[in-house]
Amino acid sequence: MLTGVLAPQLADHLAGAIEASDALVRSVNDATMRQKRDESRLDRILWKLQDAISGRKRRLRVESERAYLASFRPHLQVQTERVVPSPIFVAAMLTVARLRIVGLTDETLTVNDEARDCIIKTIIIDHRRENGGRVPAFGGIMGYVLVSVVEYGGFDFGLPFSVTGDRVGAMQKVERLGAATLGTRRGDTRLTGLLKNSPIRVIRAGENR
Repeated sequence: MLTGVLAPQLADHLAGAIEASDALVRSVNDATMRQKRDESRLDRILWKLQDAISGRKRRLRVESERAYLASFRPHLQVQTERVVPSPIFVAAMLTVARLRIVGLTDETLTVNDEARDCIIKTIIIDHRRENGGRVPAFGGIMGYVLVSVVEYGGFDFGLPFSVTGDRVGAMQKVERLGAATLGTRRGDTRLTGLLKNSPIRVIRAGENR
């Protein structure tokens, strides 16, 4: 949806075709317009002096979005009790991506929707059981979103699933996960991801008594 502008007369029918609300379709179209506007400004040879600061920010935003799109792969985003991790150093050392993103196999991404949902259900059930229904620093698992469509400006689109692996709604807008950083002083991120490859052990109530 980020390769062209949707004509108004098509927007009225697109929502029903992809099982999405009119508001969601308008949001996708608006995001596309913003992206194309930003990219068109980057094509100018000369920037106005008063636009230098905002122009630099716009350039960084476009470059960041292009890099994200190039590396994007559909995944499950784990929905949790807390949006902001606590303690934050746990999320920084293990990385937010490791804690709240579940990778998917190529098979999951190539089969039809019905078969995909069956595979997703199994993945969700296994993930929740293996983690004791909780994510370190983020609390209890509240649900999952199959993020499959890239938007623009820090958001994507995905299909919501319950903790039992069942579809619970149509395509919805989902905010991308932020990053937690850690260092010995301001601006220092050397400790970020220090334990990202370390195993996580789930201790259940009554264990080791």
